[in-house]
Amino acid sequence: MQKKKIETLKDLQDEKKLVRERLAKLEQDIMDDVESLKHGLESWRTAGNAVKTLFVSKQPGMLGVSVGAVVETLIKKLLLRKSNFVTRFIISFLLKNVARNLVAKNSDIIVKKVKKIMGNVADKTDAMSE
Repeated sequence: MQKKKIETLKDLQDEKKLVRERLAKLEQDIMDDVESLKHGLESWRTAGNAVKTLFVSKQPGMLGVSVGAVVETLIKKLLLRKSNFVTRFIISFLLKNVARNLVAKNSDIIVKKVKKIMGNVADKTDAMSE
């Protein structure tokens, strides 16, 4: 863009107006680009949140903690006992969190099933003792 020579006050005002219009257009282009990036990253954010819900539990209940401890023990002490420390740590961490989260989400169903099984066992032991 060539600079034109400003000779009068009118030329200065016109040039100022053109510069402001160009600045406004550039700012609008930047805002459009930012909105486009936000829209493009929304799918990644959704995918990240889906993965996060698998590994992070917001309800640290007794059932989830005990399942997490059992899974961690099985993985570290039994399945991966001969692998290196990093592999054991990462795999046990991931599986423990997945198991804990699944149990936390389905704890009501699990408790109902355990109660049903325990009721059936109690009924059988009563029948056997008679």
